[in-house]
Amino acid sequence: MSLLSKLKYRVGSLLSRFTFSPLDYWEERARNYGERSVLNIGLSDEEQSAVKDLQLKQIFPVLKQQLQGNEKTLLDFGCGPGRLSVELADLTDCKVTAADPIQYLLDLGRIDERVSYKVIKENRIASADKEFDIIWISFVLGGITTRKNMKQTIQELNRVANDNCLLFLIENTTDSKDTLYWKYRSIAFYSNLFKNFGLVHLGDFNHGNERFAILSGRKASV
Repeated sequence: MSLLSKLKYRVGSLLSRFTFSPLDYWEERARNYGERSVLNIGLSDEEQSAVKDLQLKQIFPVLKQQLQGNEKTLLDFGCGPGRLSVELADLTDCKVTAADPIQYLLDLGRIDERVSYKVIKENRIASADKEFDIIWISFVLGGITTRKNMKQTIQELNRVANDNCLLFLIENTTDSKDTLYWKYRSIAFYSNLFKNFGLVHLGDFNHGNERFAILSGRKASV
């Protein structure tokens, strides 16, 4: 291959990165980085492990306080490789459905009889209406960048949420500029997005230069 051809190829490859659909981008990222793809890929393995430890030590106790004790089913929405799916089953004593649009990541999930992995296709969660007593969402919604996909996602989450379902949400609310495949949104944005859950801001935690908000609420009966 000539030098000019190589240059054209590399330029074309770079440009293609900016024309991926969001799903194509995350699929490519998953294949390149595996389990690391679901967090900031600039973090070292030790730093990524520290994020999980922080969630288990600081966030899980907050989730436990929100439980009523009669919950049976939990949706780990946007689970990736199921980083916390088994731990969520341990904490809540629930049957966990770990759902993600990237099959490659689901295939990396740990095998556990309490956890089932399901692929999300065309924003459709393969679950029945009002199936879940708890919905856990962690570092996911910032990756949904279009209004259409966000609207469909919220409709699906409402469909599968049981009356009085607990929604537990952790999202990056850092004051930062959006990127092509990630949006930094405010607490008010997420509260408005889930009006029927009456989300309450339970606190923040920081990791590096980023701030994450913890929100929780229960679905109002219609």
